Amino acid sequence: MPVALLSLRQRGPWLLAALVGAAIARAAPLTAPIYLDAAPKLSTPVAAAMLTPHDSFDAPRGFGWTVAPTETFAHPEFGGVRTAPLLDGVAGADFTLRLDLRAGRWTLLVLLDDGFRDAHSVAIDINGRPARHNPRVFGVEAEPDAGAINRFRVAQFVISANGPVDVRFRQPAPHGARLLALHALPMDWPENAMTRWFGRQIADAGRHDFGASLDVLRSQLGQFAAKPDLAACCAYWKTELDLLAEAERLHRLGGWDDVSLQTRSSMFTRYKIAVSLLDPLVEHPDGEGFPLRDRALWLRARLLYWLWLEQHMVADSEALAADLAVLRKKFPDDALIAMYAGEKIATPGAGALSAPHPNAPAWSAAQLEALQRLRDVAHYWVDQRQIPNGEFGGKTDDDVELLRWWPVLMFSGDRKAREGFRKLGDGVWFSPRMHEGYSKVARDVEHSAEFVADTVPLLALVTLDPEWISRLGYSYRYMRELWTGRNARGELAFKSAWLGATEILVEAPRNRDVSMNARAAKAVRYHAWLTGDAAASRLLHDWSLMWANAAARTDKGKPRGLFPASIRWPDGAVNGDEPSWHESKMFWDYYDWTGDGRLYDQLLFSWLDTHDAKLLEPLTDTLALLEKHVPSNDSNTGAAGSAAAAVARLMRSGEFWNVVTQWRLETNDARFDVFLRQHGPAYLRYRLTGDSAPMAETIESSLLSVLRFNRPMRTTEVLFTDRVFVSRREGGPDGADLLAAMLTGCHTAQGMSPYYHVAWEEAPAAFTALVTSTGSDHVAADLFIHHGGESHVAASFLRLPPGDYRVSARMAGRRLIDRTERITGRGQRVRLDIPGGAVVSIRVEAANERP
Repeated sequence: MPVALLSLRQRGPWLLAALVGAAIARAAPLTAPIYLDAAPKLSTPVAAAMLTPHDSFDAPRGFGWTVAPTETFAHPEFGGVRTAPLLDGVAGADFTLRLDLRAGRWTLLVLLDDGFRDAHSVAIDINGRPARHNPRVFGVEAEPDAGAINRFRVAQFVISANGPVDVRFRQPAPHGARLLALHALPMDWPENAMTRWFGRQIADAGRHDFGASLDVLRSQLGQFAAKPDLAACCAYWKTELDLLAEAERLHRLGGWDDVSLQTRSSMFTRYKIAVSLLDPLVEHPDGEGFPLRDRALWLRARLLYWLWLEQHMVADSEALAADLAVLRKKFPDDALIAMYAGEKIATPGAGALSAPHPNAPAWSAAQLEALQRLRDVAHYWVDQRQIPNGEFGGKTDDDVELLRWWPVLMFSGDRKAREGFRKLGDGVWFSPRMHEGYSKVARDVEHSAEFVADTVPLLALVTLDPEWISRLGYSYRYMRELWTGRNARGELAFKSAWLGATEILVEAPRNRDVSMNARAAKAVRYHAWLTGDAAASRLLHDWSLMWANAAARTDKGKPRGLFPASIRWPDGAVNGDEPSWHESKMFWDYYDWTGDGRLYDQLLFSWLDTHDAKLLEPLTDTLALLEKHVPSNDSNTGAAGSAAAAVARLMRSGEFWNVVTQWRLETNDARFDVFLRQHGPAYLRYRLTGDSAPMAETIESSLLSVLRFNRPMRTTEVLFTDRVFVSRREGGPDGADLLAAMLTGCHTAQGMSPYYHVAWEEAPAAFTALVTSTGSDHVAADLFIHHGGESHVAASFLRLPPGDYRVSARMAGRRLIDRTERITGRGQRVRLDIPGGAVVSIRVEAANERP
């Protein structure tokens, strides 16, 4: 949000700013707070307590090395999220710092560089005894490290000093223990009215539900720290509050692209630093008696939840469960904590929901509630989170994933959703992360393709604007000239799964074609369809043939009909040198065979254009495999890669069943109908049998069982916008795909290929629709509007060829409309006046046809 962007520019002093101008005690034993900056050279503009590798222990000074570190390091490029003292430090496999502290209770705050995967294993000993700290292991990128990560962590120890204190750091090579800074804060101070007043403020600020800023309290502590009788108290509490305030600031910054650009850090880095700042507060030795613990614990739990949801680290899940158990026990009536713990809390007042009309069929009543609740979520993001450049604040390449179910609203007349979608589409197109219509940087295709695939094709289709349609052509050019070539088998294949606008990465194992490349080809499919570009269609057809041939192969035990995880460039080997057909070992697990529908969809699209029967063989062979194995398939799914395991995975794959549904409706191939009537998605079963009850049941189980509960987890609490889940996630049918099929005849909300038959525009919020029949010459649908008056609706037909069409509408056997209209091009609107409170059946068919 704009507030977050402003906070980046108008922030107060950063964490550890005290290092710059701290008054340093110059005589032992040390009595006052001391801030030590470990550095290869003076890194601050004023005198401070510096710790270079040459600063051996000096008794008069009171600190120094008894065993010196052997290396130094500096990362000036990390200045976006670190203050100057944290940009450099000292390192070594084993080194010891001695502090000559006044007798009494002290806090040691140790700041460590966290730039490498082994940073969590640094061992710290204090006076020869292991000092327990939080050795958190964060999720890391699947691809090999490209260098140090801009991250640091904090460890906090409370000690009783009685003579010199030795702090030993140990970490084997190659990186060693990497010390940035150390604070030593006395904890014994005289109690008086002022310290008691501060104590009351701190206790109040530490409540888990206390959301006010900490800035004023921190400022007051800084001002009073100059008083000798308050110095220790104020220094200690300001340091603790600085940790909390900085964690909260990083949390608020979100994932705005401008923030990442200014700080030169990712949102993952910022959130993980925030967790590291909270760890010493939550794990403080005073436990429940530490007044900031609850507020820190609650924020840490929220951060861990979203990090776990995004990266699926077992350690994050376990830490989250432990934090939530404490919070649930202490605050059993807090509804938001309950939501984070997985409890379903009914959503009151999530927008004014209209009750269904009493005459409505079950499918329409369920669809109405689902559309209203989806609209409520989408409108929150447009009204409350979207900024003028279109971003939602979860980083752009995740923001676009939020849009994947929005076509359901766009095709049912929601102008606000359409405008929000367009705004992000434009923002992505003109983003500095793009270069002439694709990702500027060559990245794994799952991430590089989504900028365009999740925005431009749908906007080109919905708007039919020549500018949006022209934007599809860039992907066609890259696919033709950069991404693909003829392999050793003479087949057209992608040379890599790491694609960019100006280069591809072909170092093994990146030099393989994968199903995810169909995401990059999505814009090419829409380009070919919307422009009639025959050359683009031939390119897609040739690529489809390569995959059809790959599906027919049985190398490495692959069942016929299934696509291998990858095809290596340039030799065309099934899954390269890997021993199996299904596990790619290409860093990211989404390059393994997952039973997805992407390539089946690609081949179906090419078949619609060419009617090359070979392109349908993989899907019909797969359906034959399912038909053979499903009756005997039980909980024992067999070994990974076996036919039984593959069948079990496919039966749970909503994406695969989307394509099966579209295949059956496009081809009218009835040979698997007995199997599909039993196992197919609800909409397909309706089209085959006329039974609409399963559609209402699926909307209830997949969508409404989610949307009726825990609205904040889809709105106000969201950190990662690709984790706004509106339907059940356990596999099987996706309710948004069902709604898309009911409204448009296309059984996928995000439209992997342009199968949509109709879009409804200028429709009232009470509008519902069920496409009942489709073909090359007709579209039929049942409409129900949940109020008593008449409404004006415009139907935009997207696949009917130009010609004269008979438009008819009937209600309870009575003819309402019977006229002929000429459709001159794709997307032409046919205007309908539809009465409410009853099912109205409309049919648009070629004029030479009669019912």
